[in-house]
Amino acid sequence: MIPFFRKIRKKMADDNKPMKYMRYAVGEIALVVIGILIALQINNWNDERLREQDLKIYMNNLVEELNSDINSLTIWGYINQFRYNSLQHLLVLSGQNPTKSGYSLIVPKFEEFNFWEGSFPKEFDPDFIKITFQNSVLFGNIKPSLSTMEELRSNGLFSYIRNSQLKTSINNYYTEFERRLGALEDENARKYRDDWIDSLTQNGYNQEDIIDLRGSLEWLGENRQATARLKSIIYNAKWRYESTDVLIKEAKELIDLIHKNEFFNSK
Repeated sequence: MIPFFRKIRKKMADDNKPMKYMRYAVGEIALVVIGILIALQINNWNDERLREQDLKIYMNNLVEELNSDINSLTIWGYINQFRYNSLQHLLVLSGQNPTKSGYSLIVPKFEEFNFWEGSFPKEFDPDFIKITFQNSVLFGNIKPSLSTMEELRSNGLFSYIRNSQLKTSINNYYTEFERRLGALEDENARKYRDDWIDSLTQNGYNQEDIIDLRGSLEWLGENRQATARLKSIIYNAKWRYESTDVLIKEAKELIDLIHKNEFFNSK
């Protein structure tokens, strides 16, 4: 097109027709500008199409990570629910009252593994006492899967999620995970565990191998400081298993929301 206009321009210049030449020159410039704008628009459409393809991949990856979180939370919830109920029963077996929140003698079933089969023993049982003491010093925590979110934020694609409800729900899930099972909760749990271990060792009990099982119950029933420290672990276990229920619910709701979003690409 440009060579065509150049021929016209040359002819008009040769014929000494400057006004017509100027009109054609302006038209040529306008066509060039329009061509550039069209090219830019096509490039923008192509960039948006590629971003949407990338977001679909990331949303699929995010769903996979949320399902992984749900699996980890389910296991962690079972562990802490068992700890909570068994430690409450340990208080009862030592001649004390459980905390006001109460507990269940029925051990929930879990497909992966079980700490105890059937209901808790109502009388002294060395196997139950040993496994309960061992679980009392259990320490650790779970973290959410963050690979996809870290990539979305680092490459700037998170800001291109148009659904504000989805963006808010994603942010809320990871914020709630940190609030319930994050660094501060870890710090508190470690302190409760260390204080409890200190009470055990001060009285000659190894936290992993309780030698005098019946004697350990008598000691616990008479030691108010140790009882108070054990109750801190009980409260922490309750917070943990209740937190896993909340987070599992939020993760499932987030997965449903992603499925309904325009970026989701089912496999």
